[in-house]
Amino acid sequence: MGEGARNAIERRLERVAELWEAFAGDPTLRLLRWRGVLDDLRLVDLFIDLQSEEIGTAPDVFVRLISPFEHPTRYAGTLVSALLEQYDAARADLTARGIAAEWQPPAAAADESDESLLLRHAASFQAYHAERMQCLVLVLTPSKVTDNQALAAWLVDLLGLGVPATLRLLVPDPAEAPRLDGLDERASGLAVTIDAGLDMSGALEELARSEGEEGPARLFRVHLVSLANAAGKGNVTAAKLAARRALGVAKKEDWPDQALVAHMSLAAAYLAASRPNDAVGCYRKAAVAAEAAAAKEHPAAAKLHVTAAMGEGAALVAAARWAEAAAVYERTAPLAEATSDPVMLLEAWRMAGYCHEQAGADRDAWRCGQLALDAGNRLPAEQRRQSTLPWVGQMLQRLLRRHYQDEDRAQALDARLDGLIGAGWQQAVQPGASAP
Repeated sequence: MGEGARNAIERRLERVAELWEAFAGDPTLRLLRWRGVLDDLRLVDLFIDLQSEEIGTAPDVFVRLISPFEHPTRYAGTLVSALLEQYDAARADLTARGIAAEWQPPAAAADESDESLLLRHAASFQAYHAERMQCLVLVLTPSKVTDNQALAAWLVDLLGLGVPATLRLLVPDPAEAPRLDGLDERASGLAVTIDAGLDMSGALEELARSEGEEGPARLFRVHLVSLANAAGKGNVTAAKLAARRALGVAKKEDWPDQALVAHMSLAAAYLAASRPNDAVGCYRKAAVAAEAAAAKEHPAAAKLHVTAAMGEGAALVAAARWAEAAAVYERTAPLAEATSDPVMLLEAWRMAGYCHEQAGADRDAWRCGQLALDAGNRLPAEQRRQSTLPWVGQMLQRLLRRHYQDEDRAQALDARLDGLIGAGWQQAVQPGASAP
């Protein structure tokens, strides 16, 4: 396939494949630390996933292990268990595809460490399936790491045990918060760091420029991608410039729905930069654009208006402008009602009540909480516990205790909440839980 026929993502995937082949082809190396920004590492994840498909190009089999790294002495054991569980789950599928799937892990030797057993399991697995893979690659992406230095030390110790030539380790490491700096020096000749440097933001802009026919739609898309890329890098000045250009196209073409998208994208950039007051202004402009879309009978105008209004409320909450936020959420509730969206209606009344409470207007908080319960009653019974209704119940109980020492009132409220959400609903708002 010629260079011009491949798009920006495909070319970067090929670059990832080349980097992997260079690493895997070195007979001395065993561990690849793949460092990159999150967007780059997402493409590395895509490359790994593609290797299990027919279009995969690497002669290796990648197995992703996400066991948390919490106790160094137990980590290898959790990896062994995860490897076996994944294989057992895949046996039926492998058999259906005509692939022998009768591998049995070797028994542990007396006093053998979990780390040694992990390496022997991996080598045995690769040997059984040698016709289907050159190397087995363990992709270590722990869902939680309690001690970065301990993880690095664990990897160095594992490499010191003598990793077989048919086994490779791949450890993605986010450049924004690296965990394994200095690993190469501690495992010299066995580990190497590759900096992805894939410029995914540039890839997205290139895609935006190349897709579709020349014209305002493509131009708007390019500016919108530039806005998102600038926001992702925390460059608010560049985001504002891209938004201004996108809005210029939307105004010229009379696209109020697209103007709303640009306003909300810039609002998100402001929020990410901890500038909620600036975000409020963007969301208000988005609401005006939604009204213009409604005037043009845009089919999604009502829902767009609700989305913009809820965004304004969230920005006001971030700015701790509680009374204003409460008013916005109250105004949003009828909009949500008009769209027949009970979930958004519940959320509008819930947040109105919460903001009133933060502003010290408990009577209004109680009123809005009752309306939130009415909205929640419209949800299917099986969805209520997973909704934000439990947080409404918690607020109402809090308000009741604050203002009334009335057992009858409390029992009546408890009975309504149990009937609406289900007995034991309080478990959803235990410490550590958060509203959806």
